[in-house]
Amino acid sequence: MNLDFDQLMADVKQLHEKLVGMTPVTRDSLGACDYPGVYLFTERGKDLYVGRGKNLKKRIPQHSPTRMTDAPFAFRLAREKTGMLKASYKPDELSRNNLKKNPVFIKAFLAEAERIGKMSIRYVRMEDATTQALLEIYTATVLDAPYNEFTTS
Repeated sequence: MNLDFDQLMADVKQLHEKLVGMTPVTRDSLGACDYPGVYLFTERGKDLYVGRGKNLKKRIPQHSPTRMTDAPFAFRLAREKTGMLKASYKPDELSRNNLKKNPVFIKAFLAEAERIGKMSIRYVRMEDATTQALLEIYTATVLDAPYNEFTTS
């Protein structure tokens, strides 16, 4: 890959402006967005979460499932709601697999997934995976999106 990083970031900044300038839609009125890109969830004027996917039409609804899944945004919101904040990668009560069996957590997860389903959504088309990743990080950073996390285990 031989990209000029300064030019790439200039493109990212333009795409960011296009993303935040889009008229918001809802999950139920996404339109024809069956292409790769970056999306932004907003609630009552507060930008909460930035994500990306290979097919936005399929990816965006995955954040508001009607059953327990691995939807990361809903998981983060449910962790906050239940006070089960510390993610665990050990087989203890706070591990993802055990939370998926915890009735209190499941109830919170499903409520948060429903909440996400009502949020405003904006998105922008972007085919290139590198530009997608940079745009996700840039937008989450500039907007101070509280539910994005870029740590690794």
